[in-house]
Amino acid sequence: MKNFLIICFFYLFSCSSAKKHVIQNEINGTVLNIENETVSNVDVKFYNDGDDFGFVPKSLKTDENGFFSVKEVKVKGDYRITNLLSEKLPSKIIFKKEGYLSDTIRIADYSNANKEEVMKMNVILKRVINN
Repeated sequence: MKNFLIICFFYLFSCSSAKKHVIQNEINGTVLNIENETVSNVDVKFYNDGDDFGFVPKSLKTDENGFFSVKEVKVKGDYRITNLLSEKLPSKIIFKKEGYLSDTIRIADYSNANKEEVMKMNVILKRVINN
């Protein structure tokens, strides 16, 4: 019985004291062509070099205004857990659409340079020219 009470106390204490930490800021942006016009229905793929725990969707499409968005990712736990899980987040975003050259963006380039709560990006896709 004593062990059961200790386990219950530990569980209650750990659940109530665990704070949620943001391990990935919200990401949103717009895909444009070189004429500065929005490009709809672009495949936006999130790529991870290693294991993926599914914190963000593997892919999505831009809307009719060329816009895409992924909500921030929060997890409960101390710094060791958040550091471990942050390594499981996507490292790149790949933009693809038929008739355009694909583009790849490293998320770290935006997260290091942009300390705001939302990572905002504009992506320019160039059309493929057939001769």
